[in-house]
Amino acid sequence: MDSSGCTDLSSDVLSLISTFLTTNSAYIRFRSVCAQWRRAAAPEPRHLPPQLPLLLLDGVRVLGPSTKTWDHNTHLLRETEGRRCYASSHGWLVLDGDARDVVLFNPITRTKISLPPLTSLPFVLNHIVSGVDRHYVIHGGSTLTGTQMRDYAIKKIVLSSNPNPSSADNCVAMAIMKSTCSTIGFCRRGDTTWITTDVRAYVWDICHSDGLFYSLDNSSRITVWNDKSPTPIATFALGRILGSLSAVLERYLVGTSDGLLMVIRCVCYSYYGIRTTCFKVYKVDFDSTGAGIPRQMKMLGNRALFVGGQNSLSMPSTQGFPRENGIYFVDYYNGKHCMKVYNLADGNVEILAEVDRYKHASPPTAIWFTPSLS
Repeated sequence: MDSSGCTDLSSDVLSLISTFLTTNSAYIRFRSVCAQWRRAAAPEPRHLPPQLPLLLLDGVRVLGPSTKTWDHNTHLLRETEGRRCYASSHGWLVLDGDARDVVLFNPITRTKISLPPLTSLPFVLNHIVSGVDRHYVIHGGSTLTGTQMRDYAIKKIVLSSNPNPSSADNCVAMAIMKSTCSTIGFCRRGDTTWITTDVRAYVWDICHSDGLFYSLDNSSRITVWNDKSPTPIATFALGRILGSLSAVLERYLVGTSDGLLMVIRCVCYSYYGIRTTCFKVYKVDFDSTGAGIPRQMKMLGNRALFVGGQNSLSMPSTQGFPRENGIYFVDYYNGKHCMKVYNLADGNVEILAEVDRYKHASPPTAIWFTPSLS
């Protein structure tokens, strides 16, 4: 864009114009025109709507949407290479840091925020630092290296809000501790230790929606948690709905504007990888008797879901993209990530992109994240 004549516009007018931009890319280009435009537009815009998710493959390659489809070309994210990515939330990736502790990383702004160290977890009895290496002594007397510890400690983390230090929100992180998957951990931005609680059941998934945390366990219970303190508010039994499905299952919780969804993914594992056979989606309501009432949905309406073990989210469909009633997911087989969309209305599956596994990735991972400039 030619920047000649830009200085004829006042800063107030430029600032107003910037608030009508709706995508990260348009906003970045606006601030790149000239110094005056950059000063007029807030560096951390709060007005931008949720962006279409990107797909982080093997913790280092990014696959993004193109015009009503998906770009088959991937882009390297060097800052995450060689690191374990536990999850994504509110546009931030949850990574292991230089000392194998946990950090939040915004891949757009390059901002990093440290979470409490792994040494503050209750099952860590001691840690030994030798040069650049760390060793952790855990319950039972076993000793883990830093690399082993990152695979052992945390399964997933979700955030209550954007953790940006300039934000007034007091962001809370909720974690499934992978050591037993029956321990839930909490911390606030700036805390130095994790607060943990044992739920006495294997936790499949967690999410945050409308001011509350939710956890789903293998006893077919959903527990509701306060996001102001690590205290369970209520636990609701779902009955035998999960036991009635005979296939191998993955279970996800997804917060939407219409309430909480539980997504059941039926998969087939083999020597060559994982293939998804079908999805079932339930809207979960809660009654005063302590029961969760799952109602199966045949249609998603004007929305699409993006599901995976490290992050699942709901997005509105705009002019047919992402697709109405579409469930976007990633299978992995024959050394390739295979991005697909499942139509909940008719059960049809379409392959959207295939990407070879990154040579240094172990194990292969695929994580949805929504880019954020704040």
